[in-house]
Amino acid sequence: MLGGVQGYDRYAYSSNNPINNIDPSGHDDIPWWEITKFIVGRAWNNGRLRDSDWKEAANTYIPANHEGSNHAFAGSVVLAPLAGVAELNVITTDDGDAQLYFTYGGGAGAGTGLGVAVGETQGSIDGSGFKSARDFAGEAVQVSVGANLPFPPVGLTFDAWAGKKDGGGLSNVYGVDGGWTVGSPGVSGSITLQNAVPLTNDHQMSGFGLFVCRVAEQCGRPSRPIDVVISDKSKPQ
Repeated sequence: MLGGVQGYDRYAYSSNNPINNIDPSGHDDIPWWEITKFIVGRAWNNGRLRDSDWKEAANTYIPANHEGSNHAFAGSVVLAPLAGVAELNVITTDDGDAQLYFTYGGGAGAGTGLGVAVGETQGSIDGSGFKSARDFAGEAVQVSVGANLPFPPVGLTFDAWAGKKDGGGLSNVYGVDGGWTVGSPGVSGSITLQNAVPLTNDHQMSGFGLFVCRVAEQCGRPSRPIDVVISDKSKPQ
């Protein structure tokens, strides 16, 4: 259920307005009508929109259930039994903390053909140890699979990774990514040990930036109550 002023209200999914806001399918993640009323009301009362208003709108109406997001442009080479990968990553947290990284590494690989590909991936980052974008830095173990068609030479790629502790073993920071690739045809898989190096200082987005980032599902994916059975019957007769 949602926290804050709505608490465990049975109509929390409708922002306490089941007459005007019903969601029979449960797929209406972003309550645009409520957001519009909030933004217009703040602008009317204050004569302008403050940065804090956008941040409050994001956190009130588009709460996040993931701690961060990873957007990467990646290049990989799989030549059995070796594999290598290089990525330029943009990491964001649900608070709007952003960081740019260069990630590289190598390991074991297998596949048909040479397995050279360049592509774009996107995914979420989770874990109780992920408090800021800088926590992404360090070593990680990544398992990747991908496939490219003969013509046109495009395909899909998927990877899952977990960070490594300084003393050895896997940390509680982990993530999954999926995306598209362009490269030589074939099917490949690899296990690589990677190192992520931050390229910039942590950057905190503005309130408006956080709002846009949350809508685009980059600063945490929008989360609405999923444990409420929603149907037309929930609308008072």
